[in-house]
Amino acid sequence: MLEVENLGFAYGEREVLKSVSLSVKSGEFVSILGANGAGKSTLFKVVCSLLKPKSGSVKICGKNSGEYSDMEAAKIRAVLAQDCEFNFESSVLDFVLLGRYACGGFFSSKSDVEIAMASLEAAGLKGFEKRIFTRLSGGERRRAELARALCQLGAKGRKGTMLLLDEPNSNLDPKNANCALKAAKKFAAEGSAVVAILHDANLASLYSDKIALMHCGEIFAFGSPREVLTAENLRRAYGANCKIFESREGRFAIFLED
Repeated sequence: MLEVENLGFAYGEREVLKSVSLSVKSGEFVSILGANGAGKSTLFKVVCSLLKPKSGSVKICGKNSGEYSDMEAAKIRAVLAQDCEFNFESSVLDFVLLGRYACGGFFSSKSDVEIAMASLEAAGLKGFEKRIFTRLSGGERRRAELARALCQLGAKGRKGTMLLLDEPNSNLDPKNANCALKAAKKFAAEGSAVVAILHDANLASLYSDKIALMHCGEIFAFGSPREVLTAENLRRAYGANCKIFESREGRFAIFLED
């Protein structure tokens, strides 16, 4: 579904991505972890076609991402960015329905509304459809933004589509962070490829099929959570000591002071 090959990017003379390669199949949930400045957000922006790579390529369904028109890309790729600059006095339902623009313009069908309502429920916002988006709390806005991304792809994951999430648990309390990632995980289980930038290694362990660990613009470890989340790898990624704990749910880490 997604093939990133030998990707390089620089801001002027400062090299940010160095020969990054990553493969994500339909039906997989892949998390990208790393310290601040590791290159995660830059990689995300290049994959979303917001930045043009210096070298290498990004392919979606075997086609270079730059060859898709904006409308074509919107039908197969939904993006939840870090920041949403939307300040109109819109209802939450109308905000979420903006995700359907690529499929039918600004005129929403009954089916579109049903998809939007299902997306709100998946994001934990059932009953919020008549509330005003700008009056929501930060966490509620974040979940509405996730619902809009889900709505864009039809509320259900399917092969040939991709959901890209940059810190989907930002501003969310533990319960709602789990709700958001459960929705993304379900999307992957239904057939979509899901890629999420996360800061929480333990949430990544719970929900990811695979994890990519970044350091200084490179992916140095990629595999299952149990393969990647080792004390040595996390120490290299974050520059901090940690203890690893095993449970039935997976492998988890507690970071310690030096």
